Amino acid sequence: MVAGSTGAVVAVSGGPDSVAILDILVRLLGAASSGPTGSPAGQVAIQPTAQFLTQPGFRLTVAHLNHKLRGEASDQDAQFVSELARHLGLPAIMGVADVGNIAAKLKMGIEETSRAARYSFLFRAALSAGADRIVTGHTMNDQVETFIMRAARGSGSGGLAGMAPVRPAHRFDGIDIAIDAQRITGMPEPLSSSGQAPLLIRPALSVTREEIEQYCRDRSIAFRVDASNFSREFTRNRIRDVISGLCRVEPQAIRSIARAMEIIGADNQALDQLAERALDASRESNLAGQWPRVTGQVLDVNVLAGQPQAVLKRVVLRALREFPTDGCEITSAHLSAVEGLIRSGRSGKQVELPANIRVWREGQSIVIDRVDNACPPAEIELTQRTKTVRAGGFQITIQRNLSGDLYQDMVGRAMQEKARTGRDWGMAVLDDSLVPDTLVIRTRRPGERARVIGQSGSNKLKNLMINHRIPVSRRAFWPLAFTRDGRYVWSPGLPPSIEFAANREARFLAILSATND
Repeated sequence: MVAGSTGAVVAVSGGPDSVAILDILVRLLGAASSGPTGSPAGQVAIQPTAQFLTQPGFRLTVAHLNHKLRGEASDQDAQFVSELARHLGLPAIMGVADVGNIAAKLKMGIEETSRAARYSFLFRAALSAGADRIVTGHTMNDQVETFIMRAARGSGSGGLAGMAPVRPAHRFDGIDIAIDAQRITGMPEPLSSSGQAPLLIRPALSVTREEIEQYCRDRSIAFRVDASNFSREFTRNRIRDVISGLCRVEPQAIRSIARAMEIIGADNQALDQLAERALDASRESNLAGQWPRVTGQVLDVNVLAGQPQAVLKRVVLRALREFPTDGCEITSAHLSAVEGLIRSGRSGKQVELPANIRVWREGQSIVIDRVDNACPPAEIELTQRTKTVRAGGFQITIQRNLSGDLYQDMVGRAMQEKARTGRDWGMAVLDDSLVPDTLVIRTRRPGERARVIGQSGSNKLKNLMINHRIPVSRRAFWPLAFTRDGRYVWSPGLPPSIEFAANREARFLAILSATND
């Protein structure tokens, strides 16, 4: 947990868990080989006996956040921790967060806000101290409480695996905290940082709260008792009543549940590895025959559909996590809807998810993208002066006043381009005398129709797009060329209108062409 570390910030609330962890670290790491005698608040002092360092330069820093939830008792906790750090000769970083006001402002619960404030403070404290580890005193009891809460809410195996012993710390921006880096023994200058988030480590997850409290009694270690731990107002405290009831039925319930969590965690890790491989195998660089590359992700349905349900859910979740969700939650119902597209959905079907994420089924592919990456272009004019425009992922160009003698050459060129790229109608050969001076590039509108080369009668543009395999994920912003009065002329991948198409009798030609932008 601390191999190769430069230093650790220890979260000390003043309770038995955190004070015991600090004592153990002091003894193991020898961070307080010498310090003033006496004890915090007149209590029995921690006396370090063994001193050795994991590596030269490693140092401990105490961190305490006053949540301002219990009035004078909160202030007394802060004073206790401050004196404890001073007695041990350790630098301390003290923070204050008015959790009640923050919760009201952010419309969050007190417990949720307290947790976010605590981790935000610890992250900033680690940066201030130049530490690459954050140590908390979570015990096996905390782990089991987390399991029961998540199980009651229908969490999957990832949540039921509980808190990880080691994980990157989270910043939790947006929480207002006042920090005071108290130079109790002279805070050293922060060490150089690698730019990576510090690791959050929980070394006591294999130890019960009872064992921690016994350790404190055996060593005569003073600690503070938080009266809010006995209040039934908070969810976690009510969960402790449930655990007490379980222990009356099965005395080893806490250890048994913790052991089950380890098994779930190992299974979850294996499933995550399988999901990562399946996601890599399912990625496609593009859709067959598609013009512009999608900005999101394209996944192979054939690879996904063959995965067990537990793996498929993880694949979908991993793919979705690559898109910012802006704080919106992706629920199991959302994952099930995407699974439906993969296993039985028809081409053209789509699912809308929070944070403007949309998932399409296109043939044997699944496309995931943000809607704001697919904004329809505004109307853009293509004129004698503006002969090239960008729209919908294309660069569209018009050439005018070409000799009609080039008709056969232009048709041959179009066929060669189709053979080379596999894309039909990458260019259109038009009669220049029939094409107005200004064309408008825009997306289609509901109900618009056209008579095009190769098809009899009038066809809806929507049906033309379907027949020519324009991906459903691109149709909403696919660019088409119209006259100012709304007559269809041509679009990348679609045949041109009969009204404007050239023939061998045309004296002058206009060439419309499109390439990927």
